[in-house]
Amino acid sequence: MSMELSPRLAALLPIAVISHAHPSISKGGAEIAAQAMDQAFDDLDAPVKRLNGAHAPTPYSPSLEAAVVPDTKAIVSTIKDLLAE
Repeated sequence: MSMELSPRLAALLPIAVISHAHPSISKGGAEIAAQAMDQAFDDLDAPVKRLNGAHAPTPYSPSLEAAVVPDTKAIVSTIKDLLAE
């Protein structure tokens, strides 16, 4: 995986939240967070925050899936917490 972060983008968006449905262990979000910290550490106002799915098998039932996968409310709450730091 290769990712280039624009210094201008990092200056405009001084926080980073990576969200995905999978648990945090060894997934793409971990690599994105690591590269963001490597490339934009000096421009970020807070550490990169990873918001992941629960450490459980992803269910096929929509109502159960909603309990496991981060939703919009959780993402917005995480962003507000980062902005408050």
